[in-house]
Amino acid sequence: RDQIIELCQARHHMPSHYYFESGSIDTLIRIVDSTSLMTIIPEMAVEFVPAHHRSQVKPLAKGATSRKIAIAVRRTYVKNSIINALKEVILDRVKR
Repeated sequence: RDQIIELCQARHHMPSHYYFESGSIDTLIRIVDSTSLMTIIPEMAVEFVPAHHRSQVKPLAKGATSRKIAIAVRRTYVKNSIINALKEVILDRVKR
């Protein structure tokens, strides 16, 4: 989050007068939709951007960002099929 704030401030060469924080990507999208502000969202969240604003979505350069994703479960967890299904969904979405 702090890296994104620094990026936005550096891009405009001035301190930000606005600061929004939310636990919900949908809330951030709605704030940006109703203002002239901008934000950075995960690629997986682009499908939730209103259709009339999708032309304003700009991808970051390949390799510009990364995030490590981990699945942690107890050793005694027996529902490996659920974990494997979750893993496949995540890998499918990340490869897009």
